[in-house]
Amino acid sequence: TRATIGAAAQMELAQVQVTSLFGKNQKAAKEFFDFLNKAGAESMFSQEDFFGSGRAYVPLTKNLKELKYAVKITERLAASNPLEGMEGASFSIREALSGDMVSLAERFNLPKTMLESIKAAPTLQKKLEKLDQLLNKMGYSQEYLNKVNDTGYVRWQKLIDNTKLKFTEFGKKGLEASKPLIDDLTKIVNGETFNNFGKVLSDGIVWGVEKAHTAV
Repeated sequence: TRATIGAAAQMELAQVQVTSLFGKNQKAAKEFFDFLNKAGAESMFSQEDFFGSGRAYVPLTKNLKELKYAVKITERLAASNPLEGMEGASFSIREALSGDMVSLAERFNLPKTMLESIKAAPTLQKKLEKLDQLLNKMGYSQEYLNKVNDTGYVRWQKLIDNTKLKFTEFGKKGLEASKPLIDDLTKIVNGETFNNFGKVLSDGIVWGVEKAHTAV
């Protein structure tokens, strides 16, 4: 159940965390979530990595073109230093978009002198374009990423990830079916009968401790 219903519950949570940030524009939210899901299925990084990265950028812009562009650049930056991964890459790019280049320089060894063009760019889109150009210049292009994602190691990892994703899909119906049961159990736990049971249990523990203390 952990690999099916549990995984489906985690996927549902990730979807809500991303799509709720779009407010009423749920059409754009669904398109972006589907993009993240597909990108994660084809990458050396996982769906969870992409959901986290996407969630990091939505507060900055709701423009789907900018969001997708930011995530694609994040994947390339992360591939340049897998130890930092997508989480470190999205954090560093968010910092850079606000004018702080320290994380890009320290976490991903990008030359500080070359980062000034990103800082000087007037808009979010322009800053992303400057970072895109810098990564290309350093060799971390889309072609580089494609070659990495085509290696036997990454293919094997994606086979494992896609198998897990299939089990997640299998668990969706089970998750929906379990929600009424979860609600009923919650009512029981919060109800008077359970509270009375807790009081009896607590009194029994106190009685046992007191008897033990008296015996000593």
